[in-house]
Amino acid sequence: MQTVERYDAATPEDVVISVSLAGVGSRAAAAVIDTLLQIVIIVVAEMVLTFVAAFAATGSPDLAAVMIALNLVVVFVVLFGYHVVFEYFWRGVTPGKSALRIHVARDGGLPLTLAAVLIRNILRLVDFLPAFYALGLVVLCSNGRRKRIGDFMAGTVVVKNDISEPGTGYIVVAPRPHESYAWWDTSGVTDEEELLVRRFLDRRHTLRLAARVALGEDLAQRLRPKVLGPDAAIPAEWFLENVALATSDRHSRATWAFLQAQEAARGTPTVPVAVSTPLSGR
Repeated sequence: MQTVERYDAATPEDVVISVSLAGVGSRAAAAVIDTLLQIVIIVVAEMVLTFVAAFAATGSPDLAAVMIALNLVVVFVVLFGYHVVFEYFWRGVTPGKSALRIHVARDGGLPLTLAAVLIRNILRLVDFLPAFYALGLVVLCSNGRRKRIGDFMAGTVVVKNDISEPGTGYIVVAPRPHESYAWWDTSGVTDEEELLVRRFLDRRHTLRLAARVALGEDLAQRLRPKVLGPDAAIPAEWFLENVALATSDRHSRATWAFLQAQEAARGTPTVPVAVSTPLSGR
């Protein structure tokens, strides 16, 4: 069973993210599945080694020593390499974690690196002490982010798969506008498209996660070619918020220019008035 605990953090790009943490039960169940698979792999590997040895010279002390060494290597590689290989190449997922719909992600939504994977798995030896992950379980249950020692040292966290950014475990819930949006050219965005953006931003917190992600990505993909200036890697909701801000500024400047022209024609100065258009969900 998974917890429903969440916590907010900020990425290096100053984007606020919300993390849906995996519970102790789901992590334990995933560990049981992975352990059973490791045992199966080891048994199969031992059977293959025994079969190969049957065709080699029998009764040789050297062969016996080699077999013992190979058995130890197989056990070490499977117990240690299993998690490293799956978590790195499957972006934080092992077969057990996949079955429970959880995976490993780095703090702040950063990509999972080989160094982080190695650190968290090397420290499994510490978390395992004195037996059956007793120390790791105590640490995991005693902190709000459900981290074992390996997670603290590697800067990782285990999260649910209900996410908007594949492979990260994070959904952008309160993007922070950056002043760079003032340099964006949104002249290609029509009034109807701006209205769609604002309706989405107003309704996004009432939508189911899958619908919110799909609508945001679809709308952002539709508008990106029409907006000059933003980085292509900006998350969809952050992009849409800044489009709304940029179009508001554009309309404010256009209105101000029109008023100035009208007042200039009448020969009276216009007093500046600040125009602010807050966005829903901020």
